[in-house]
Amino acid sequence: MVIKDPHVSQVVYREITPQSPRLWLTFDAQEGQEVYLELGVPAIERLKNFRPALTVLGPGLPAVHLSFETPAGMGREVYDTETVKEPRTYHEPFTGTDSWVWREIRFKVPATGKYFVVAYVPSGETGKVWVALGEQESFGLLDIFRFPGWRSRTRQFHELK
Repeated sequence: MVIKDPHVSQVVYREITPQSPRLWLTFDAQEGQEVYLELGVPAIERLKNFRPALTVLGPGLPAVHLSFETPAGMGREVYDTETVKEPRTYHEPFTGTDSWVWREIRFKVPATGKYFVVAYVPSGETGKVWVALGEQESFGLLDIFRFPGWRSRTRQFHELK
């Protein structure tokens, strides 16, 4: 999924399955730019021990081995959740959903270029993840009309009626 502006607050939801084991996002960034990222899961009891990870791929990052194929010539910054003792609980008031936030990252871009953010589960388990980017709220008039559909889909992802 192409992210046009990583400064604008947005979230992407994905069910991790054997057929779709990773969520890939991409954006262009300038050297020195700060990118805000969060990695979370819906607060559903069966996902309490679900431990996703996040990696950022791009120019100027160190070489790190991953268990999956990545674009050539890119370094990696890996953010796992194995060392996080307790996730932060987050209630989203507009949708009435609750999540566990496993990682909150402020990533400083080391070199201008194309970057990828990949959410995956090192253990190979299946479950649900979301990745949020950006902190700048930006809503247009059409978004008011789209909100009921967004709310419904978000609640379904969190397994709420």
